[in-house]
Amino acid sequence: MNNKVTEKILPTPTKERLHELFTYSFVEGALYWKSYPNLAGCKDSYNGRWRIKLNRILYQRQRLIWAYFHGDPGAFIVDHINKIPDDDRIENLRLANSVQNNCNTKVGCSNTSGFKGVSAHRNKWRTYIGWQKQRIYLGTYSTKEEAAAAYAEASSRLHGEFAGHLQ
Repeated sequence: MNNKVTEKILPTPTKERLHELFTYSFVEGALYWKSYPNLAGCKDSYNGRWRIKLNRILYQRQRLIWAYFHGDPGAFIVDHINKIPDDDRIENLRLANSVQNNCNTKVGCSNTSGFKGVSAHRNKWRTYIGWQKQRIYLGTYSTKEEAAAAYAEASSRLHGEFAGHLQ
């Protein structure tokens, strides 16, 4: 038996239906119920994202906000440009595929250098970057800042607007 939990991407309600149900706050990046002026949804303590329940279906708030303005995002992921999972202002959202979304991530919690793609190795700092399912070695450097600069340059070149090297 497979215990892996996967989140199925369901079609979102139509723009028209969302406009019937909600008003959008441009300041907060939040949806408010029209039927009673309360903030819609609740924040997930696990990942920091907001969820809204409609017709017994739990939706990610950023997907509903995207659909409120642009229509159903379909199979695309609604990515947070600034990497803050509860910042659902429409100007902070964009569509991404899974590879692009993975490029735009924060430094991992087990990272000891403080820079994405940089790790200590024999009193030096080396850096790698992921590209097309491969791990590419970018070099070994005297300082972690030099290694981070090499990663940032490669990330900008390879990942474009989804380069996740910015802190």
